[in-house]
Parts: sequence; structure tokens; C-alpha cells
Amino acid sequence: FKLDTGSEVNVLPLRIFEIIKPKDVEIRKCNINLSAYNNNKLDVVGKVCLATNFKHITSLVEYLVIDTKDKPILGVVTCEKLKLVKKLETINNQQEVFKTKEQVIDKYKTVFNGLGTFPGKPYKIELKPDAVPVTHPTRRVPKHLQARLKKQLDKLEEMKVISKVKGPCTWQHPLVIVEKPNKSLRLCLDPQNLNSQILDDKFQIPTAEEMFDDLHNKNHFSILDLKDGFYQIA
Repeated sequence: FKLDTGSEVNVLPLRIFEIIKPKDVEIRKCNINLSAYNNNKLDVVGKVCLATNFKHITSLVEYLVIDTKDKPILGVVTCEKLKLVKKLETINNQQEVFKTKEQVIDKYKTVFNGLGTFPGKPYKIELKPDAVPVTHPTRRVPKHLQARLKKQLDKLEEMKVISKVKGPCTWQHPLVIVEKPNKSLRLCLDPQNLNSQILDDKFQIPTAEEMFDDLHNKNHFSILDLKDGFYQIA
């Protein structure tokens, strides 16, 4: 038998009933609609009452008879009657349950405010020994973006994501400005020349198959997104 505390009924496959069929026990017709856990409809042949025992306990159990190759199932009520499962009562459970997103954010303000930083040592880009610095001229910014660009650069400097450079610079990359649908700006660099001079830090990215294997038999999932993830690398 399969013990299924999520089931309100007991299920007996027709093939097993035909093997153990006791005398004077017939399948009675019934008008019951039954669905599996995946909402697939199950064809109920009928129902029978059979004496069922476990250790020293015997109980008259009603089964729905289904033409299936699956195992017979004992539902939650029968499992409790036969002492196959126990109810665990939790007393003074202090676990906090949040009903809204705002409650979570308010409880953990330090996590959701400001810009986070990845743990560990500051990351350093390692260049090839023969790397030759490249400097590109500054690209012109369209007039209608200039005020918003300055405001965002000032904000990034205030957040200590960037710092002003005064005087000559050995590496200089063009700024790429992308205007989002909400009119905010995404600031990127065009680091083609730099990328070709970086020592490749080998890292094996997990495949989709590996990630699905890790998620096997898991029932609850959450999605967290690091806001401005690249800015969080110190």
C-alpha cells in the first residue's frame, strides 16, 4: 500500500481486487468523480468495503475500485485509524508568516535598502603581461540625455560605484547609453579592447540539466534578483 495523507479516499486497483476477491463481496456502483494529483480524471469502477488490518488493529475500510496499474492507496483517515501515521501538534509555534511583500521588506530593511556587496575579497581584473592600454575618444551625448546622464553619474558617485578621474587615463572605454522604456538610463561600457587583454578566469557554468537535477523533488521555489548586480562587485 501507498500511504497518502493528502488523499481523502482509499483506492484499490481492480486487478488486486480480482486476485483477493473475498466471498460475498461485490463491487457496488457509485457516482463519485475522482481526480489524480495532476487533475487527470480517474474512471471509478465502483466501491467495496473490506476488512483491513495492521498489527493488532482491524478496521472495515471503504475502497474506491479503479482500473489502474498503480499501487493501492490508503487515505489520511484510514492511516490514522490503523495508527499508520501520527499527528504532530505544534504548540506555541513562533514562526512568523508574512502576508504581503511589504511586510518582508519592512522586516529586513537592511537587506533591501541601498546597494549590497558580494562577500569575499575585492575582485581584481588580471591583464596579460603584454597588454597594451587603449584609449578611445569620448563619445558625444545627445542633448536630450545630458541632464539625465549627469544626474545618474552623480548618483553612482554618491553610491561609491564610480569615482571621478582627473588627468590622463591609460584605459578609456566608450560610454554606451541605453534608454529604457521607463525613460531611465542604463549605462554600459564598450570594453572590446579590454576584454581581449584579460587573462581568462576559467569557470564552469552549470548546464540546464545540472540545475534541473538539483531541483528534483523540490516543492517550493523563490526567485531573488540582485538589483544592479554588477555594481555589487567590489
